[in-house]
Amino acid sequence: MSPQHDGSMALHVDQLHAAYGSVPVLEGVSLHVAAGEIVALIGPNGAGKTTLLRAVSGLLPSQGRVLLQGRELQGRAPQLIVQAGLIHCPEGRQLFADLSVEDNLRLGAHLRRDREAIGADVERMGTLFPVLQLRRRQRAGSMSGGEQQMLAVARALMSRPVVLMLDEPSFGIAPLMVERIFSVLRQLNAEGLSALVVEQNARAALDLAHRAYVLEGGRVVLEGPSDELASHPGVREAYLGL
Repeated sequence: MSPQHDGSMALHVDQLHAAYGSVPVLEGVSLHVAAGEIVALIGPNGAGKTTLLRAVSGLLPSQGRVLLQGRELQGRAPQLIVQAGLIHCPEGRQLFADLSVEDNLRLGAHLRRDREAIGADVERMGTLFPVLQLRRRQRAGSMSGGEQQMLAVARALMSRPVVLMLDEPSFGIAPLMVERIFSVLRQLNAEGLSALVVEQNARAALDLAHRAYVLEGGRVVLEGPSDELASHPGVREAYLGL
């Protein structure tokens, strides 16, 4: 799989350091996502993958540089980072369980001002994820885990991200649901969406992404095209069970 992009940089993370209290978690992590590229971030539990997304999205203090399309985001408030177009879809979905599917979708666009286009995007989410159209008036919390994950991804997409960051989109949901979500990501990527995907399912992540990074102990230990990493002996043994 080769990326469809013009070579420009969508997201650039340079020498990012972050800690929880006095315990360092990220130790000089650098990575990039080119425009129109899907990049996977894999690694063992506790490697710092979720911490990286939290730091990049402004939810955790950090040192280093974070640039979105060349614009410095480091040190900005999370809301300003969202406004700039860097959208974080966290692990665990974090939906408003008592609100309807449609209300959750519209909340994903709460910083937008193009109201007519928001309505059109709600309709499009129902096309991309037909179950959301069927459950449009249903309480989000009453849906299955896989349906809630689709809603979480759709809500993030309602912000019209420049770069979408997904944290463990396949966690705890059925394989058919995972494939539907990844199929939508491939479709949107073909239309120009850039994405950084943290994923415990290394096989699915490497199949989805153009390039990948392996994070261990808060450091990048391997990087390269996904097909090359999938054939790397260390990756095959540690993450693919081969």
